[in-house]
Amino acid sequence: MRVGNLYKNLDLKVNHIISKVVSNSKEAINDSIFVAIKGYCDNGEKYIDEAIELGAKTIITSSDFITEKNINVIRTGLQNTDIIS
Repeated sequence: MRVGNLYKNLDLKVNHIISKVVSNSKEAINDSIFVAIKGYCDNGEKYIDEAIELGAKTIITSSDFITEKNINVIRTGLQNTDIIS
């Protein structure tokens, strides 16, 4: 499945085939989606650069992360604390 099939209304930089969806940056591979979860104990946003280096092409985050690289950044208002409340 391509990322554009999931996010039809967004202007994506890359409409790549999704290889994997991960929240651990160390598990990112080429064409994966990295979900940067901001939680109570740690902030996944600290690991965005590592996920990109390992091949992630789409980042889902609650921050205003900006990159000049050919990477999709999907901003959401949700945080881990919102999900478990």
